[in-house]
Amino acid sequence: MHVTKSDVQKRKKLGTFGENLAPDLLARAGFINIKSLNQLKHNHEFADFYAERGGKKFIISVKARNKWELPNRSNPLPHYNNRYKFGDPAKKYPKHAFDVANRYDATAAWLAIAFERLTYDAYFWTVQQLLDIGRDGRGIPMTPKYTKLYECIVVDELHHYDYEEFRNLPAGIETPNPTINSRS
Repeated sequence: MHVTKSDVQKRKKLGTFGENLAPDLLARAGFINIKSLNQLKHNHEFADFYAERGGKKFIISVKARNKWELPNRSNPLPHYNNRYKFGDPAKKYPKHAFDVANRYDATAAWLAIAFERLTYDAYFWTVQQLLDIGRDGRGIPMTPKYTKLYECIVVDELHHYDYEEFRNLPAGIETPNPTINSRS
């Protein structure tokens, strides 16, 4: 797949939207002492936030993505964006995540935010929990089979972002959830 400059800009905007939502989502999930690691170091390795809950420390990677992927030859309808990658494959995830977490005496975790036209879902879990269910720890599976295992923070929460800024489906193609798309 050819990635255009426009694709990169849309992904950056989506990432920024996710990082803007993250502090409130983490607070709603009971986290305290929430700190942006990207303010300490631009584009911090693995994690975007540090937070604590229940006496435990976490470094948290925020992964904001479109919930649906583009149709393709093998699947002509929009389908789940089924895996949110942690980043550069050369970084040897999950070892890299654990190494960074060790520097903070913390647990490596993630916050996945799945955007649709008007709403988003948000889930939290740790990298170790992914390994415990037999996943490789290099990405977050996001199909219903897996999202039902995660700590769900919100589902179908309205957002205030302009969908056209991060839309990844061609004009005229909508997601399989018409009630969400037509909500006003």
